[in-house]
Amino acid sequence: MQKEVELSDSKVKLMMGQIQPHFIFNSLQAIQELCAENPEKAEQSVHDFSKYLRGNLDALSCTHLITFEKELSHIRAYIALEQADPGRNFEMIYDLEVKDFKVPALSVQPMVENAVRHGLTSCRENGRVILQTRETEKEYLIRVMDNGKGFKGITQKQKERQQVGLENVRTRLEVQCRGRLEIKSSDRGVVVTIHIPKMLED
Repeated sequence: MQKEVELSDSKVKLMMGQIQPHFIFNSLQAIQELCAENPEKAEQSVHDFSKYLRGNLDALSCTHLITFEKELSHIRAYIALEQADPGRNFEMIYDLEVKDFKVPALSVQPMVENAVRHGLTSCRENGRVILQTRETEKEYLIRVMDNGKGFKGITQKQKERQQVGLENVRTRLEVQCRGRLEIKSSDRGVVVTIHIPKMLED
């Protein structure tokens, strides 16, 4: 029962952290500008925005693991929205050797969002985020890497918000699949590694 309470609490906190007015406002503003400049791209951005919100809402009521493909779809929708914003200029690289496995909902996407919003804060040019998956004999590995300046490159407020998000994801991984979260920060960026045990697939 305690684990269920922890999971429920973490899901609500993570959900509230994901639906941020600033991001919603920026996305809608970018879409508004695209309506006049590029109607086709504006239509695609509306689709991505709807997909992003639906992914967050679905995660609130999700009590089971979802396919990595589904989480990846949510990530792609988020990245598309960020890159539609003229104020954002970064490269997103997908290095996915394996995709046929399951993860807790909203466990990878928030890590990608952290990398974009906080990790690349110090990168005015050539910002890069890499999403990587690998498979070992005992587990699946998911890595989210950025080329920012690590935790030293963000403000105290950003650090506190980031820590809340990381702890919520850590709880969800532990409770739902006995997974774990590993974080390494340096002046060359942050590497977040998610470990998903294979023995719990069934």
